[in-house]
Amino acid sequence: MKCCFEGDSQSLISTWFHKSNSIFYNFVDLIIRMDKDESQSSRKCKKNFMWTAKTDKYLVSFLAECAKNGEKHGKSFSKPVYTKAADAVSEFCKQLCTSDNVDSHIKTVKKKYGRIVYKIKFSK
Repeated sequence: MKCCFEGDSQSLISTWFHKSNSIFYNFVDLIIRMDKDESQSSRKCKKNFMWTAKTDKYLVSFLAECAKNGEKHGKSFSKPVYTKAADAVSEFCKQLCTSDNVDSHIKTVKKKYGRIVYKIKFSK
């Protein structure tokens, strides 16, 4: 019984197998490089928003107006209010400010306020 892959056919299959493996590995390598490029570019684009005293005062006054208009529910504001505040702050300081920046800064302000109250309360 003879093998159907004798001579040239066998070398043809061997060559095809090696080429398809190299194409597969090149494809995998390309995907890995693209993934690395995307993760690096997303880190490069993301900048921290710098809060100044002026932007801080503007944000607090904007949120106070929203609270007066009845947009505050319970102890906190809703996500759409943070989005509107972020748009207003972005327009005020001509920098990109996101609702996540506003949410994070509100948490920071609350912590600082809590520390100040604690120090005043127990310093007497």
